[in-house]
Amino acid sequence: MWVQDALEGMGIKYTQTGSYSGHFMEFLNSGKPYDLIIVDAESKDIISGEFWDVINTRLTRDKAALIAEVWYLESEANGPISKILSGCGVSFRKSFELSDSIYWWDPTHPIFNEPNSVLPLLHFDRFWANGAGDQIRLGGSGNATMLAGLSAKQSDEGVLATCYDGRVIIQTFSDHDYKQGDIIPLWQNYIHYTLKNHFLAVP
Repeated sequence: MWVQDALEGMGIKYTQTGSYSGHFMEFLNSGKPYDLIIVDAESKDIISGEFWDVINTRLTRDKAALIAEVWYLESEANGPISKILSGCGVSFRKSFELSDSIYWWDPTHPIFNEPNSVLPLLHFDRFWANGAGDQIRLGGSGNATMLAGLSAKQSDEGVLATCYDGRVIIQTFSDHDYKQGDIIPLWQNYIHYTLKNHFLAVP
């Protein structure tokens, strides 16, 4: 559980539901406020449908932060997650079968530099034999910033975006196709960045 390793390395208190999606829904529907919601969906069909309605409510009502690893948009893009994608300012383009090098489109962005300096994910170790992720592009009502993609220069082949004034990160590739030593520092940067912007929105 690489995201758990990232959180523990930062000394952050968190609630972990693992693969128990029912527990995750219970926490989302509870009255308890959460600063950051993390969807680290290695299993493609567990976090889908109505989960995104509840998460969208948290985003808009509570100004919660969100980091979502969703590399199965081909089956979700027209469902409830579309509200989040549109509000973010991104849209599904198409799927890709095998992992490949990922290039930073804005290497100076804090997501790649605070608190860790993280190099582009040029080296991969393919864990999944097919359905490795999705490409996203700008589209919708939000003001997303596309941060990384499968091409060396910015294009419609995006796989990483931030939006909602920096409270949200959408990642559309699978962590486990890349090196653990590269992914954990990147996730720590995600967490640092989204929490910082959440607390700017919610004093």
